[in-house]
Amino acid sequence: MTSPADAPTAKYQSADFDKTPPTPHVRIPDRLHHPAVEAAGKHGDYSSQRKHPVFFVDLPTHSISMTIGWLDPEQSSNMHRHTYETVLYILEGTGHTEVQGRKIEWKAGDAVYIPVWAWHRHTNTGSGLGSLPRLRKRPIASKPRRGGPPRGGSEEERRPCRGRGKVMARNVPFKGIIAYPITPLRQDGSVDIDKFKSLLDRLIGSGVHGIAPLGSAGILPYLSDEERESVTETTVQHVAGRLPTLVGVSALTTERAVHHARHAEQAGATAVMLIPMSYWKLTEDEVFKHYQGVAESISVPIMAYNNPATGGVDMRPEFLARLLEIPNVTMVKESTGDVRRMQQLVKLAGDDVAFFNGSNPLALAAFAAGARGWCTAAPNLIPQLTLDLYAAVENGDFALARILYYRQMPLLEFIVQGGLPRTVAAGLDLLGFDPGPLRSPLLPLPEGDRNRLSKILQSLSQDQL
Repeated sequence: MTSPADAPTAKYQSADFDKTPPTPHVRIPDRLHHPAVEAAGKHGDYSSQRKHPVFFVDLPTHSISMTIGWLDPEQSSNMHRHTYETVLYILEGTGHTEVQGRKIEWKAGDAVYIPVWAWHRHTNTGSGLGSLPRLRKRPIASKPRRGGPPRGGSEEERRPCRGRGKVMARNVPFKGIIAYPITPLRQDGSVDIDKFKSLLDRLIGSGVHGIAPLGSAGILPYLSDEERESVTETTVQHVAGRLPTLVGVSALTTERAVHHARHAEQAGATAVMLIPMSYWKLTEDEVFKHYQGVAESISVPIMAYNNPATGGVDMRPEFLARLLEIPNVTMVKESTGDVRRMQQLVKLAGDDVAFFNGSNPLALAAFAAGARGWCTAAPNLIPQLTLDLYAAVENGDFALARILYYRQMPLLEFIVQGGLPRTVAAGLDLLGFDPGPLRSPLLPLPEGDRNRLSKILQSLSQDQL
């Protein structure tokens, strides 16, 4: 005879509520009513984390909870996830919710389901308020982040990945062509935010797969804290969830890197990129503590950036594999130009290690080595060729990929050799987009090099311009 414990467990969904067996015992709590929910005031911490007002329904529930919130016109929440499943019911307004890269359009009267641990963000695209009551199942698993508990029941995605004998956390929201915009300046030397928005529109419209401000091409080391924060906020607000954003937060000191990383997370960046920068030569233990300090201060994923030519610190593949053991250090950008390092990283950290190529001349070889994407400023000048190369690789057509790579190789080599800020700025100017002056001590591209760049771009005109 089968005991009740051995009997198969029935699985029910929300539409089956009338079919569940009446086995529970009724226990009536004293409090069954929460009057005037919004009059009690919004929840401060939760509202700050979500970037919109959130009101908690305070009732003695054990397996579900409910909150009420809204988004102002054109406002987006932060990208976040929960340790519980969620159902949204839209009282008013129109907008969309991104769930793990999938975009769900909604309007008043719709309901949206968000699975446990799914990365998501809400955007109000209408002219009025978007009202979003949420019914939630209580957390089914506690996964505290390093340095503290999950913020508001949310935390970074965990994707099992084998590396150095351990299972590591991986949230990898990027794949494909991640475009690095330059930072345009006005003639008075200040950052030209309007031109920066136009440049973002050019890149997004070209079809790239991610936007990464404040990289080498974006002259991060030459910008003040206020300028960096303005570029970060402008990027997140202007991209508005259309693409994932990867914000550079590097600094000489851990304190400043933490400051910029926290600001990027609060602004709504999908992830941050961090390169160790040093005047004195840092030990590996010092670099590790630097990454660990930043990682423990935020919950969004971090891309470790290895570029000794600009940062002054060279991180060996063995050390990069060690960095990936920090829970939210989930990606590596390798820019040494040595494909053997990428191959060694795969050997050390596992076949599904998320590494990205940052060396333009190595584009094809890096994809062949297993790069998940290409972090590059080249889409400012030749977006379609970079996208076509990636598409050919994804389709397994390496014969076409080789043709596309060799077609753009002269430009890729030129912009690296001449320095990204000055060569990309000169290229944009030749294409009719005035990027303004460079930040001193950087000087414009010499006339002879500018003429050479012009000829390279003209030779690509049949493919791109």
